[in-house]
Amino acid sequence: PNPNPNPNPNPNPNPNPNPNPNPNPNPNPNPNPNPNPNPIPIPIPIPIPIPIPIPNPYPYPYPYPYPYP
Repeated sequence: PNPNPNPNPNPNPNPNPNPNPNPNPNPNPNPNPNPNPNPIPIPIPIPIPIPIPIPNPYPYPYPYPYPYP
């Protein structure tokens, strides 16, 4: 009456269940390429020239008034 009731009940129930649902090919391609495109420039201190006293090559006292010829 039923020689082969179920010849192939479940040959391949789940051939590929879930190999990789979300492989994540590109997790974060560009995390932060330029966090601060225009940073505040650090001011460079300009050195103030300090005058160095030059010793007087002709020290006082001068003969004053200068003796004109």
